[in-house]
Amino acid sequence: MKKNILILVVAALFLGGCRYEEGVINFNSPENRLVGEHWQLQTVRKNGDKITEAPNDALQLYNYYTFYYAGPMSVTHFTETGMRLESSRGEWSFEDKNKKIYVFFTLRNRNYTYTATIVKLSGKELKYRYTDNNGDEWTLEFFKL
Repeated sequence: MKKNILILVVAALFLGGCRYEEGVINFNSPENRLVGEHWQLQTVRKNGDKITEAPNDALQLYNYYTFYYAGPMSVTHFTETGMRLESSRGEWSFEDKNKKIYVFFTLRNRNYTYTATIVKLSGKELKYRYTDNNGDEWTLEFFKL
């Protein structure tokens, strides 16, 4: 009987810790894993294909996305000349029991907004996917600095 209870407890912990497609067991809350850190954009995929030329400033490789408690966020972008620009405002929130993230920010007078499905959120890696208004699927992979 004790063995069955132990198996149930371990299964509950395993299933509760793996809420994302590429999940790993992590006992920190999703918010604690996400906020207060600089996430550097390392990989951008459009419809499954890795791209190297960003179609806009928000998808430029090596941008920094920073999420703060209670919803504010910022995006740091470096221009071709090395000039650093930060988003003038931004906000984020979890949706669908922390399985999705809503993102809104303004960068260089352009608004970016989307709701993405979180594929992976570990202590060092963030990966999410969203579909834009043209029907293209974007996958963004970030690593914590």
